[in-house]
Amino acid sequence: MGNNVLLAILGLVIFFSIITRTMNEREKGAAENTYGYVKYTHARDVSRSAINVALRYMADSGSGL
Repeated sequence: MGNNVLLAILGLVIFFSIITRTMNEREKGAAENTYGYVKYTHARDVSRSAINVALRYMADSGSGL
């Protein structure tokens, strides 16, 4: 009976270790996904600002489109 309890505890430890590892991997993936979206949004905003500055410069200098 002692061996059965030992095997059951070992099995539970392995089971919960797998669950914990899976949850940590999902958390890391979600954080990387969010950070990637923030980088994309920042780059898009910078490019739009650069286009607006260029268009404003062209409009102020009178060269027009």
